[in-house]
Amino acid sequence: MALSISTWPYVFEPPGVPFSASAAEKMAWPKMSAAKADLNDYNDLHEVLGAHIYFSGSFTNPSPITVTFRAYDDDNNDLLFEMSGQVPTPQSQGYDWWDWYEWIFWIGKCSWELDRPMMVRMELTAYCSGWLDYSKTVYQEVIDTTAVPDTAINFDSIPHPANFYIDGSFYGLTPIRVEQEADSYHTIEFRLTNFENYYDLVKWPGSGETSYIATLVPVMPEMSYIKFVTVPTEAELYVDGVYKGLTDITIEQIASSTHGFSIVKTGYDTIVGTITWPSSGARTESFTLVVEEEEGWLATAKNFILNVLPDWLLSIPKAIADTISNALNIDNIINTLIPDAIQTVKSYVDALLVQVVNYLPTWMIDLINWLSLSGKATVEWIENVGIDIINSIGDWWGQVTYFVGQEVQNIKDWVDNLLDIVKDRIDAVEQTLRFLDSIIAAKIHLWWESIKDTIEFIIPQFILDAVTWVTDTAVPAINDFLTNFPSLFNDFYAFITSPDAIVQKALELLADSYVEKKDDIREEYQEGME
Repeated sequence: MALSISTWPYVFEPPGVPFSASAAEKMAWPKMSAAKADLNDYNDLHEVLGAHIYFSGSFTNPSPITVTFRAYDDDNNDLLFEMSGQVPTPQSQGYDWWDWYEWIFWIGKCSWELDRPMMVRMELTAYCSGWLDYSKTVYQEVIDTTAVPDTAINFDSIPHPANFYIDGSFYGLTPIRVEQEADSYHTIEFRLTNFENYYDLVKWPGSGETSYIATLVPVMPEMSYIKFVTVPTEAELYVDGVYKGLTDITIEQIASSTHGFSIVKTGYDTIVGTITWPSSGARTESFTLVVEEEEGWLATAKNFILNVLPDWLLSIPKAIADTISNALNIDNIINTLIPDAIQTVKSYVDALLVQVVNYLPTWMIDLINWLSLSGKATVEWIENVGIDIINSIGDWWGQVTYFVGQEVQNIKDWVDNLLDIVKDRIDAVEQTLRFLDSIIAAKIHLWWESIKDTIEFIIPQFILDAVTWVTDTAVPAINDFLTNFPSLFNDFYAFITSPDAIVQKALELLADSYVEKKDDIREEYQEGME
C-alpha cells in the first residue's frame, strides 16, 4: 500500500493544556475542529491550537523523515513558533514497516505567541532525501471576546454605486459604512453590471475605523460588425452623428446594440435610419442610393444644355480637348523634338571639343601625339593601299571597272568603321586628358622640374637626343598631321569613292611611265563607262 499523508488544523479543548505538561500529555489532551479559537476560553501559558500530520499506508522509509512546523501571523508574516521532529526508520525501532505514524504540533496563549486576534498560517513539511518531499499550509483563525469593541470600515467602489456583500450577505450599495467585531475577518464582495465581481478577505481594525476602496475592472462586451455597402460607393457614413468614413466600410459596435446612421453622397438622396448590430459575428447591409431630383434654376440650365443646344455646339469642348491632346502627342515628342535636341547637343559638344584642343597645354599635345602614333601608322597604311590600288589600275586596267563596282562599297564600309574607331580613340584621349588635367597636371609638372637635372645626368645622351628629336621634329610633324587630318581624310574619302578622281590620280602618278598610253586608257575607260 502506498504512503498517504494527511494534514489538518485543530484546537485544544478549553482551557487548553499547560505549557509545562509533557509531550505525551499534550498529545493525549482532547482536540477538536473549530472555525475559530477564542483566546477568552483559554488560560495564559496554555496551548491553544496546532496542526496534525499523519502518515499511513504500510510504508518503509529508507532513512528518517524530517518533519517541520512553522506558525506565522498571516497579516504581517511574523514567525510565532517553529518546531521539528523525525519519523525514524521502522528497522531502527525493530519493525519491518510502519502502518502509521503521526506528529502533532501546537502553539499557545502568551505574549510571544497568541496574544491577540489574528489569522494563524501553519506551514508543514516532510522530507526524506531521494524518497519524499511534502509540504502543506493550513489556517486557523484566533479571536478574543474578552472585551471586543465594534469597529468600522467605510467601503466604496470605483465606479459606484455597486452592490456590497459581507460573508455572502447583501449589506447595501456603496459607499457604505459597516461595523464588525474588532480584529475579526470577513469576506467582502462588490458586484456591478458589466464589471468583474470583486472579492477580498478583510480584517476589521482593532479600534476606530478605516476606509476601503475597490477599483472594479470592466468586463469587455462582445463586439459584432456590420459592413455598409452602397451603390454607388464612396458615400459618407455617419453612426450616431459621428463620421465613420466612406463606403464600403465595416463598423464595429457592441453586440445587439442599436444605433442611428445616415448615408450621404452629393447628387443622391440621403438615407437615414436605425440599425441593430448582430448578437455575434458580422453581416453586410447593402443600400442603393437614389439620384437626387434637381430643382430650380439648376434643373432648368441642365435641361437647356442637354435638350436645346445643338450637338455641334456641344462638341466644341471635346474638339478643343482633342486638339490639345494631339499637340502633346508623345510620338511627336519622341520622333521630332528629342532628335533635334540631341543633334543640337552633339553640335555643341563637337564645337566645344575643337575649342578644348586649341587650348590644350603642350604636355597634353605630346600625350595626344604619342597616343596617335598608331593612328598615323594606320593612315599611312591607307595611303600605301591607295597607291597600290592606283598602280594596279595602270597594270590591270581591265579589272578597274569590276573592282570599282564591287569593292567601293566595301571600302566605304571599312572607312566608316575606321571613323568610328578613330572617334572612340579621341573620346578615350579626351577622358584621359580631363582626368590628368583635373588631378595630376600640377603634380607632374613639379615632379618633372625636380628630377629634370637628375634625368639629364643619368640618362645616356643618345636617349636625350632621341627625346629632343621627338619633341622638336616628330611632335610638330604629328601635330601638323592631326591638324590637317580631317581635310586629308575627306580628300582621300572623296578620291576613293569617285571613279573619275581615281582615274585622274592614276594618270597623274603614271604620267611618266604611261604617257604614251594616256589616250588609250582614257578611251578604254570612257567605253567602259558607256
